Amino acid sequence: MIHFSISARYLFSKKYQYLPSFSVVLAFFGVFISVSTLILVLSVMNGFKEDFEKLVIGTRPHITIYPQNIIFKNVNDVISDLQSYSDISSINPVANGEGVVSFNGKTSGVMIKGVESNYFQARELLKSSIVQGKFKEGQVVLGIELANKLGIKIGDTITIISSKMRKTLFGSLPIHKSYKVSGFFKVDMYIYDSSMVYLNLQDASALLFDETKKMLPQNENDNNMVDAHKFNSNNIETNNINYENNTLANAIEITLKDPDQTADVHFVLTQNNKLHGTYITNWKTDNQSFIDAIATQTAVMFLILSLFLIVSSFIIFSTLSSVVNEKKRSIAILQSFGMSGNEVMTIFTTFGIMITLPAILLGAIFGGTIALNIDDIKNWLETQTGSTIFDSAYYFLSYIPSKVHWKSVYNVCVFSVVLCMISVILPSLKARKVLPHEALRWE
Repeated sequence: MIHFSISARYLFSKKYQYLPSFSVVLAFFGVFISVSTLILVLSVMNGFKEDFEKLVIGTRPHITIYPQNIIFKNVNDVISDLQSYSDISSINPVANGEGVVSFNGKTSGVMIKGVESNYFQARELLKSSIVQGKFKEGQVVLGIELANKLGIKIGDTITIISSKMRKTLFGSLPIHKSYKVSGFFKVDMYIYDSSMVYLNLQDASALLFDETKKMLPQNENDNNMVDAHKFNSNNIETNNINYENNTLANAIEITLKDPDQTADVHFVLTQNNKLHGTYITNWKTDNQSFIDAIATQTAVMFLILSLFLIVSSFIIFSTLSSVVNEKKRSIAILQSFGMSGNEVMTIFTTFGIMITLPAILLGAIFGGTIALNIDDIKNWLETQTGSTIFDSAYYFLSYIPSKVHWKSVYNVCVFSVVLCMISVILPSLKARKVLPHEALRWE
């Protein structure tokens, strides 16, 4: 108990006995801010990675098959063959392209995706993302950011101008058609909410592949079709759609029952010789560079913020070293009364722990609390200041994602304790070696 009381006395200033010394306050807040910032940044980076993967898995196909000759000649045959794969949950032919949406003199570049009505049913995230209206045959569904930018409301008629050209007597002109807007969606991913347009597959085919006869392969034997690769059949959500012969698609999107099996199923499909000539990709390979960039940024941020923690540990080392030099006379007196060197070391070790341990614990609590509520804090600050702090146009997502991994919090705390204890023990060892006769020689 005496060790604790002596250590507590050393925390306070000589001049202001009821206030901690400036060096103690500086050491405390150095560790506190470093720990809380480290936990906050790691939580945000983890949130970016997890939410990005969640949104990509929920809005994009797990595996995509592209034909060799721009479009598939017979979508029916491809879908029939793919139904033999037991790991597949749904199969959807789509028509992808680019274009421009025009409304009331305003224009915006968009990505056009033609889908069947069951497309949204097979993707729970997309299904739940429709905030107004619904997907209807012959009409279009737009991202909410695109609608807000152009001032579009449900029931309005927009013009979609395709990047494909139609030859006329007056030369080549872009294909354009008018559609009524039946709904808006919001997935909180800016690139989708601001530039994606969903419409019926047949309408998209007419918009994107007007000159398909010139694009189809001339060799009738080259059908870009695949034979069934024998697996145990299972129910696959195609909703018994009868794809007409004039339904054109330039991709087939596959959703799996378990997204973690993407690599395995992708490998099996690439090993099927009957798929020769098609290009098969998956969501992991398509987004690998972005995922790797997040991982690299997380590692770099951890390294940079760890340097701040190391600097804070030097402050602790300097503070304890100064206290030891200042208290040499007190140490000698304590030793002359029979206190051993280990007991002296315990006093200063306790002194250091009384600074660092509360700083680490409070820093972890503060950082975790901010991380759990960072998006609400951002919204409040934007409301109070009237400015945009987190612009979704630059940061990919429309909110600040944050995922507090308690294992990461634990690792940060352990790392902090180790660094701080090294900074505490080294000056304490110096105090242990103080000799009474040397310290009191000139007294």
